[in-house]
Amino acid sequence: MNAIQTILILSILCEAILENVKLTFSEGKLKWGMIFSIIISSSITILCKQDIFSLVGYTFQLPFIGEILTGIIISRGSNAFHEIIKKITK
Repeated sequence: MNAIQTILILSILCEAILENVKLTFSEGKLKWGMIFSIIISSSITILCKQDIFSLVGYTFQLPFIGEILTGIIISRGSNAFHEIIKKITK
């Protein structure tokens, strides 16, 4: 994978994390639904050994990090995940 693809994927990940943080702490209150969504989706991706980053050729030094980050992306829902996949494949 070239440097531009890596930067694109990491920028998409950062956007997903930022959106999750904004949704978790919206209106000055902690939104437990978003926290549980992150925990559940990350747990599922770890248990199923699913890592979107390894699928596109990017690996992390700690093997489970890609799975956790994939769970964070998935926690935003299928529409957000579909948009990310569309961006990655272009």
